[in-house]
Amino acid sequence: MTLTFAVVISGFIALTLTPALCAILMKKGHHESRVCSGRSTSASPGSRGASSTRSSCSLRQPVLSLLAFVGVLGLSVVPVPAACPSSFVPTEDQGYIFGNVQLPDGATLERTRAIAAELGKIVQAEPGVQNTMVINGFDLLGGGNKTNAATMFIPLKHWDQRKDAPRGRGGARHRAQRARACATAW
Repeated sequence: MTLTFAVVISGFIALTLTPALCAILMKKGHHESRVCSGRSTSASPGSRGASSTRSSCSLRQPVLSLLAFVGVLGLSVVPVPAACPSSFVPTEDQGYIFGNVQLPDGATLERTRAIAAELGKIVQAEPGVQNTMVINGFDLLGGGNKTNAATMFIPLKHWDQRKDAPRGRGGARHRAQRARACATAW
């Protein structure tokens, strides 16, 4: 209800009071600024002239102005991806991987066991994996027992033993998804 009233009040103000205020402020005639009392406009007539000269120049040459804008934008945007991390929390090798196997709703526990065993073999074949433990029927992400889910715990070998192993999880994940299940690793 609170959100509904807020939307109604906001709509009323936007459709009635705002146009009325604009009509009052836009009356014809000479208006004096009440905030600065003319100090900022009379203090620097040279800067006002330079600003109007730059504006008129940029309006006369729109292509050059557009190229300058794109250049400044490019110089400010290109270094950003290199300087900023790609995620809020960067991936860090903790020495283990959790895996979640999710089959379609209604899948039997026997089918889940077969797919999880196949995924276990795929993951175990990866260099750098110490062993694989699968808990069939347990959904770690959803937090419950389901016949169409399995959870995998995958400890990795020590750093010294897996120098040649690939650092990412992408290869095993793609092979696991070809095993007819949604496999997520984190």
